Amino acid sequence: MIQVWLHPQPEVHLAKLATDPAKRRLLAELNAKLDQLETDPGHWSVRSHRFQEPKLWYIPVVVGPDEYAILWEPFQDDDDRIDVH
Repeated sequence: MIQVWLHPQPEVHLAKLATDPAKRRLLAELNAKLDQLETDPGHWSVRSHRFQEPKLWYIPVVVGPDEYAILWEPFQDDDDRIDVH
């Protein structure tokens, strides 16, 4: 199974969202997208948007007025790892 590795900044953001009861729906949606990424990183829902420079995929997440993007890339030296920036 693919392992999703979070860089420090997204880890801090997710932890902060977890402490805010008003952001539960957003946190649930972000976690669902991360789960999808871990389950099937080739699925169109996690590969429909890409930056050219730097070469990162992004997954838009919009819940009400909150807009986030999960930025990720396959880890270059390990086919079973994905880095989330």
